[in-house]
Amino acid sequence: MILHSDSNQSNWVVIVAAGQGSRMGGDLPKQFMQLGGQEILRYSVNAFQQHVAIHGIIIVTSDQFLNHVKNAYPACEVVPGGVTRQDSSAKGVAACPDDATKILVHDAARPFLSQQIINECLAALDEYEAAAPVLPLRDTIVMSVDTAWQQLDRQTLRAMQTPEGFQAETLRAAHRSGVVGTDEIGLVLTSNPEAQVHLFEGSPDNFKITTSLDLELAAIVAARYRS
Repeated sequence: MILHSDSNQSNWVVIVAAGQGSRMGGDLPKQFMQLGGQEILRYSVNAFQQHVAIHGIIIVTSDQFLNHVKNAYPACEVVPGGVTRQDSSAKGVAACPDDATKILVHDAARPFLSQQIINECLAALDEYEAAAPVLPLRDTIVMSVDTAWQQLDRQTLRAMQTPEGFQAETLRAAHRSGVVGTDEIGLVLTSNPEAQVHLFEGSPDNFKITTSLDLELAAIVAARYRS
């Protein structure tokens, strides 16, 4: 469904909401848990629906929750996910219209997405093939090398957030390539190391809910957003 019209661009969003949330525990995937009186997924959907430059939203979810998501989010297109996150992302990208010019891929478990991050991601794609928000690391990072440990320079490392944004054909080509990546930026760079990627400053609020402790923190942030 088209949310906003723009004769020059067609900007689409794929929200990946097919995970089972095994690290959280319980029977209900975290994207469908309640947070501040609404589903966690609702926050991301609202953020994109409120943005004037987003033209359509595709939610990728598991077969078990397909009807629920279709009923709860009638303004979005809903498609079944795959076995892996990459499979689900590919299904969402395939559901985008052929004339889509930019595609953003967002994790449903990141509820506190700002309009500024969406703005920066879309603007960067006028010049770069891909873009994503990142944050510097606060902890000391070590890497296992054989039987020893090697300390990494955290000043050169960044934590990726979503949405990861792409010129549409760049992302489609990466999915067609057959390579494997843990996220879409990694997929693009593995399939095309020369791709031009822009990383910009993200937000501490844009964290991913993975554990029960994350959910407790999210409840505090949600209360702040409502105040």
